[in-house]
Amino acid sequence: MKLNPLLSIVKFIFKPHILVILILAPFTLWVYLDDIFSQSPQSPLSYTTPRKKPIFINKKSESQKQASLTKLINTELSKLDGDYGIIIKDLTSDIIYSKNENAAFTSASIYKLAVMYKIYDLIDSNKLSLAQEVAPGFTVKEALEAMVTVSDNDSALILAQLAGWDNIQSTLERDSIRGFSLNQETPQVTASAVDQLLEKIYFNKAISPEASLEMKNLLLAQAIDDRIPKYLPSDVLVAHKTGELDFVRHDAGIIFGKKSDYIFVFLSETPAPGDTVENIAKLSKTIYDALEN
Repeated sequence: MKLNPLLSIVKFIFKPHILVILILAPFTLWVYLDDIFSQSPQSPLSYTTPRKKPIFINKKSESQKQASLTKLINTELSKLDGDYGIIIKDLTSDIIYSKNENAAFTSASIYKLAVMYKIYDLIDSNKLSLAQEVAPGFTVKEALEAMVTVSDNDSALILAQLAGWDNIQSTLERDSIRGFSLNQETPQVTASAVDQLLEKIYFNKAISPEASLEMKNLLLAQAIDDRIPKYLPSDVLVAHKTGELDFVRHDAGIIFGKKSDYIFVFLSETPAPGDTVENIAKLSKTIYDALEN
C-alpha cells in the first residue's frame, strides 16, 4: 500500500532530528547575517561594538594562519637589531603572537595610557569632571586631548600629578593590568601590560562602556601616524599611542580591520631608532595582510 505523498512529507518533517534542524536553521542564519551586517568595516561607528567571533571556526585554517604569521614575524624580526617586546592578538580568533611580552622597557610616552585610564576612573566615580580646570583656561578634557593626540608632556604631568602616581599604579593593579611600573624616575612597561589595557578598552571594560568609548575616540585621534597606520588602507581605523625617548621607539594600538580586529604592541630599544619607526610601519602592513587574507 502506497503512502499518500503529503503524509510521507509530514512524517519526515516530524522526525525529531529533522525538527531540531528546522527550528535551529532560521536562528543560525539570523545570527550569521547579524554578525556580517552589524560589523560593517566601512562604518566609522563599527568600533563601538566589539566584533563578534564567528559561530563556526575552521580550526585547521586558523592553525595554518597562526603558523604562517609566526614564521613571517620571526623572519622579519631576525633582520632587526635591538631588543623588542611584541604582542599581536587577533580579537576575533585565537591567533596570537608574542615575543618578550613580559620584558620591561622604558615606557616613554606609553605611560600616558595609564594616566588616561586613571583620569577616566576618577571621572566615572564623580571625583573629577572633563570641564574641571587643571590650569587657568585649560580643562581636563583639553589636557587629555593634548596628552594623547599630540603626546604633550606638560599635559601628561599635570594629569598625573592630579591623579597621583601611586593611585594610577594601584588602579591598574586593581583592574588586573600588570606590567606598568610608574613609581620610579623612569617609568617602565611591558608589552603584556599594554595589551591588557588595550583589550579592556576594545571590549568596553576599561572602567565603564562610556569611558572605554571616550578612550577609543582619543586614541583614534592620534596625530602621530608614522608607525602602525602608515601603510594601512586609509579607511582602516587605528586607535593607538606612540612613544619615543633616546633609543626607544614604541607604538601600540587597536586596528579595526575589514575582516578582523586586532591589537599590535611594539616596544623597542634599538641602536637605530630612526629605522625602527619605518620597521614598525612595514611590520604593521605585513601583519594586516596576513590577518586580512
